[in-house]
Amino acid sequence: SALIRHRDLAEQMVSSLGDRPVVVLRGHGLVSVGTGDPRHAVAEAMTRALAVDSLARTTLAVAATGAPLRPIPDEDVAELPDLGPAFNVSAMWRHLAARAEHEGPGTPLRP
Repeated sequence: SALIRHRDLAEQMVSSLGDRPVVVLRGHGLVSVGTGDPRHAVAEAMTRALAVDSLARTTLAVAATGAPLRPIPDEDVAELPDLGPAFNVSAMWRHLAARAEHEGPGTPLRP
C-alpha cells in the first residue's frame, strides 16, 4: 500500500504482476501493461486499465445491493458471442480517442 518510489517496491510489484497484464495495488489503483510497438502498448495498457475499472465498478454496484457475487457458469460463457477481430484494442482506442475529443479533455474516460 506504499507509494512505489524505490527499486525494491517496484520489483515486488513486477513480481506480483508476473505474466499477467494487470495488477491491483492496494490503496493506489492498478498498473496495466501492453505489448508490441509503443503506440499499441500504450493503447493496450489503457484499455485494459479502463476495462478493469469498469468491471470493478460493476462488481461494487452489485455487491452494494446485497446480492451474492457468483461466477458466470462455464456454459453461459460458452454462449457468449464471438465479437471477432473487429473488437480489439485498436477499435476501443479509436472509440476512446473520439469520445475524448468530442467530450473534452476534462471528461473522465470510461468504456
